Amino acid sequence: MRGFKSIEESDMIFMPDPETLAIMPWVTDEKQKSAIILGDVYEAYGGKELSVVDQRSYVAKSIRRLHS
Repeated sequence: MRGFKSIEESDMIFMPDPETLAIMPWVTDEKQKSAIILGDVYEAYGGKELSVVDQRSYVAKSIRRLHS
C-alpha cells in the first residue's frame, strides 16, 4: 500500500484460515475450478502482530471492545 510504510517495512504475511476455504460452486469445468480463502495479515517483521490494514483483525478488535 503506497504511502502506508516505507518499502523496507512494507512486507506482510498472509496466514490463510483453512476453515474459510470454499470452492466456487458455479464453476463446473474441472479445468477452471476456483476457490476462495480468507485469512489474517501480519506484519512481516515480528510476524505476531496483526497488520493495521487487515480488515479481519480490525473487526475482531472492534467486537472485543464491544464485549468488554
